[in-house]
Amino acid sequence: MRGNAKNILFVSHSTSLHGAEMVGLEIIKILKKNGCNVFVLFPLAASYDRFEEQIRAELGDDQILKLPYKNAGNGIIRDIFVSIYNYKTLITLVKFCKQNKINAIFSNTYTSIIGIELSKRLLIPHFWHFHEQANKNFGWYNSMQIEYKRRLNYTKNSVIFISKGQKQQWEDELGYINGCVVYNPIRNIKEKKILTQHPLTFGFIGSFDKRKNLSLLLNAYSQLRAHNHNIKLVIAGAKNENEIQNIYNSFPNLEIEILPYTDPNEFFNKIDVLVLPSESETMPLVVFEAIQAKVAVIQTNHSFIKELLSNKETLFIEPDIDELIDAMIRVEDCQFRENMVHNAFLKLQEYNFNTNFEAKIIDLLCV
Repeated sequence: MRGNAKNILFVSHSTSLHGAEMVGLEIIKILKKNGCNVFVLFPLAASYDRFEEQIRAELGDDQILKLPYKNAGNGIIRDIFVSIYNYKTLITLVKFCKQNKINAIFSNTYTSIIGIELSKRLLIPHFWHFHEQANKNFGWYNSMQIEYKRRLNYTKNSVIFISKGQKQQWEDELGYINGCVVYNPIRNIKEKKILTQHPLTFGFIGSFDKRKNLSLLLNAYSQLRAHNHNIKLVIAGAKNENEIQNIYNSFPNLEIEILPYTDPNEFFNKIDVLVLPSESETMPLVVFEAIQAKVAVIQTNHSFIKELLSNKETLFIEPDIDELIDAMIRVEDCQFRENMVHNAFLKLQEYNFNTNFEAKIIDLLCV
């Protein structure tokens, strides 16, 4: 515990629990452990979900605020609308921060623009955690560069990037950005109990939105099954029954096990190979979780994970059906697959993600 505890407002863009929110939860735990008094702001329009549930369990209801505000969108007109909509809430937050002697604001994604606007009014430090790439998949950069430059140039703002390549990409678009690179922590995942499933089982875990490119995996799997490959597919992360039924309707004769959100240890125990067919990822934590579980990984080149892994540890492909089919056939070779898993597990031991992450968060926010 530190003598001069800081009062920190953590701004979330969502109440649901995905990669950015899981990291955010770890940050809040680190801050709490080091004597910081943390308040968390959620958008009022967001329904009660797993991230809010876990935050309330960690901090208590008295540390939670739910107020009406919107996140950044695509285009100047949207940005003007959001600024007008958020104005009344900003006034409320200025009063709250002064009453509770807030020393710093932490915004958990680049879309959370209310945090930077609040910090500018209060003249206190703002820490902005960027998980996203600055590319066309986020659709902001043609129309939003001026607004983001204005916000990022605030002298008390500091950006936390999650990879070196991501930081360079943002700076290529917007010029120099005051900030640092901190690799995200990884959840503790147990080694899978059964080393090889019968039949060989591929898996996907994550949201079913378009950028995750799940259809590429489904089509590749369908073609391999049509050519008598003895394989299976497990998909986890469905939000509701509609998402599950949509896949069954699209592939009515295909054997697929579809799960809602599930414990990652349970998921990894069901599969031999994780497939990440995404069109855009920055530094997907699920890859490192799979490696901890000793699950082989096939992933697209469209991330910055090559900073840390090579083709000795994971198969990198373009998001192309022929390349994915070839990779899925390659990992049917048991020896090839086991060598890749072994190399990846050894490589992961070289990175002390969690210890380094905690030390940097303490240095930035608690000192």
